[in-house]
Amino acid sequence: MSDLSCGRCCDRGRAGFHECRPCPVRTRCTTTAGSARTVDFPPRELRDLQLRVRAEQQTPNWQARHAVRSGA
Repeated sequence: MSDLSCGRCCDRGRAGFHECRPCPVRTRCTTTAGSARTVDFPPRELRDLQLRVRAEQQTPNWQARHAVRSGA
């Protein structure tokens, strides 16, 4: 997969047709017969933040605070 910059807030990865076609799970990725898959990835800093926040959301302390805030 090669990295291409989309010029916005992310990096872009693209798997070429020769890489996609033999893939056993290709139908989960794309239904286009004649092209490949392009995926955008957030910057590493944003991805790290997302992982930290998602992990924090699994803690009992966070869930209790959220339940009060959301009225659940």
